[in-house]
Amino acid sequence: MHTFNASNSPSPVFPTRNTLYALLQVGIGAVLITGLIMGVCLYPLLKGGDWRPLSIAASLAAILTSLFCWWLFILRPGRITWLRGMGVGMLSGVLVHPATWYLLILYYYCIGAKGSLGDPTLNPYQAILESLVFSLWSLIIVGWFTIPLGGVGGVVLALIQRRFLFSEQRDL
Repeated sequence: MHTFNASNSPSPVFPTRNTLYALLQVGIGAVLITGLIMGVCLYPLLKGGDWRPLSIAASLAAILTSLFCWWLFILRPGRITWLRGMGVGMLSGVLVHPATWYLLILYYYCIGAKGSLGDPTLNPYQAILESLVFSLWSLIIVGWFTIPLGGVGGVVLALIQRRFLFSEQRDL
């Protein structure tokens, strides 16, 4: 088992520059992958209406889920391999769906939007369950694309970070 020390300081409160660069790369990668998915898969399906809130919610959810998963499963334990990168990317590709729907419902709740029948938007507690239900449908519609693309993105990021940021862990 190969490990790296992601933090040179004795306190985990102050991450090193390499750890911050790694998280920045994950965030940028998440936004790029989300933009690709929104442009290739969803834009042709979403004719009419204002879909900007969905795009913003998906980008924000991708950043949050990717950063959390990358920190939890790669940076925190100090193990960076292409296989772990693929697994974390695929996990982020799954978790982004409920996070997107939750953020979108929360947005509509905060602006006081009404439903199609004039009923109030779901509150934040109701949105937890509904975001899981909505995410089942979005996983069926675009999950075939988000999960493998997340895996490929995770492999690429793992290889880049091992090569340039955490060079003491060389062999795959």
